[in-house]
Amino acid sequence: MKNNKSPGSDGLTADFYKIFWNDIKVYLVKSLNYSCDIKKLTELQKQSIITLLPKKDKDTLSINNWRPNRMY
Repeated sequence: MKNNKSPGSDGLTADFYKIFWNDIKVYLVKSLNYSCDIKKLTELQKQSIITLLPKKDKDTLSINNWRPNRMY
């Protein structure tokens, strides 16, 4: 992930995860494993933000000429 970018709606940047990884990794992995074990996500985990980007030199009035933004 690029620095100063937030991969989710919580606003926590890649820098945050890089700096505090040793402090949070056990809790984050346990949380994700728990979601896998019970086969259920929290409401926040179900949320996402999709950004569309226009394809170069294409008519932006057609939905087919837009693509999702790959964050990383």
